[in-house]
Amino acid sequence: MDALPGRDPRRAEIADLLRSRREGLSAERAGLPLRARRRTPGLRREEVAELAGISVALYTWLEQGRDVPVSHRTIDAVATALQLSAGERTNLHRLISRESADLREDLTPGLRVFVSALRGPAFVLDRGWDVVLRNTEAAAVFGGSPDLEERRNLLLEIFTEPECAALFADYERVAEGVVAMFRLDYAARIDDPRTHELVERLRATVPAFELAWQEHHVREHPEGVREIVHPAAGSLKLVPSIYAVAESPGLRILAFSSADPVTAKRIARLVEAFEAVAAASGATAYG
Repeated sequence: MDALPGRDPRRAEIADLLRSRREGLSAERAGLPLRARRRTPGLRREEVAELAGISVALYTWLEQGRDVPVSHRTIDAVATALQLSAGERTNLHRLISRESADLREDLTPGLRVFVSALRGPAFVLDRGWDVVLRNTEAAAVFGGSPDLEERRNLLLEIFTEPECAALFADYERVAEGVVAMFRLDYAARIDDPRTHELVERLRATVPAFELAWQEHHVREHPEGVREIVHPAAGSLKLVPSIYAVAESPGLRILAFSSADPVTAKRIARLVEAFEAVAAASGATAYG
């Protein structure tokens, strides 16, 4: 029996994740003997159940998206059987356990001061990846108005704005990584109609997003160095990091540090030019 119709988005996510990882895991990698020729790649449901030490019926219900109670130990057993990454395991726990995440999103004075003091581009994101604050460096490098609290959605910009995509020398890798990091936040916002609508809109209209979404990769932190090809400053080498905000657990800081002195100097010149334009226009670039 296939996945049940009418599932809520949370159960659909669970079912799709489990099925994709089961179908992508070979018996050899799972340490199972080759008992017979396989007509399709991947493990059978009964093999995953055997590896996890649970009943075939329980695993089948999980993969079908049924709302069945399971313990943390069972979730860990299934994650281990399917060889999920640390991020995927965390995502599965959040989805199955329905943990009530504290999504307080207070933009406190201390948070404003901290983000302003960062010397590289920095964004404050909510769990739906709306930008609720950015510093002057972020506006100067990635574009934006002097209003540093101008609401924009980072996913929409990366996947629907050609000017934003053109900034990245390795756009495909950046896009895949963004989806993998967003997916962990999506587990906390999956019941929010606006966030769910955003995901479905991107899946329906942007093939690159849909392709990355179907991979079901989950990443807790960005990796590597990003090269920005800025039209005015040239090549900028940036190291991305993402941080939790203790006083506002619904917010995260996405920050970029200069990978070399040349990048730092070029960003400083961009900020000077940005602030000069803002001053000339009578606007105030604060942060």
